[in-house]
Amino acid sequence: MFKKLAVGCLLLIALVVGLALYGISTLPSEINVVGTREIAAPSEELHAHIEDFKLWPEWSFWHIADPSAVYTYSGSESGEGAIVNWVGEELPGSMTCTASDPMKGFWYDLVLGEPEAGMRAKCAITYEEVEVGTLVTFEMRAELDSMMQKIMGVVIIEGVAEAAFDACLTNLTELVEKED
Repeated sequence: MFKKLAVGCLLLIALVVGLALYGISTLPSEINVVGTREIAAPSEELHAHIEDFKLWPEWSFWHIADPSAVYTYSGSESGEGAIVNWVGEELPGSMTCTASDPMKGFWYDLVLGEPEAGMRAKCAITYEEVEVGTLVTFEMRAELDSMMQKIMGVVIIEGVAEAAFDACLTNLTELVEKED
């Protein structure tokens, strides 16, 4: 009797684990998160705050979310080649600017986690001239290579990034409107 019960429990556990692994394997292998906002300011004015990683504490959600993070800057002073690394209570990470244009936008590579095993994303903050000023679009696109990245990417990162983009756009809007 006990033997049959033990075998039944093991089969049930194997079934649950198998279903969980199957569910994880069906998660997308890429995430793409986008946030947009019309801001009543020219792209050049916005770009001045965006292209210099040292100015991101003025408007970036991430600086508020983890105030204990310690940032180090290297590479170019701003724009293409500028690099910021951080370590804090949350994930360590880095951003490297790959292109910067005051009329078109700011592109950067993002690593969340340790450089060897972290999630890598291509990110952009682009500008489009509109009647009221500038349409600013934040975009993050990441390939999710491992099961853990799929779980983190789809379940955690995607939702957090959407909220972070919205907060960044709100903070950036308030910052440039306060300057006018």
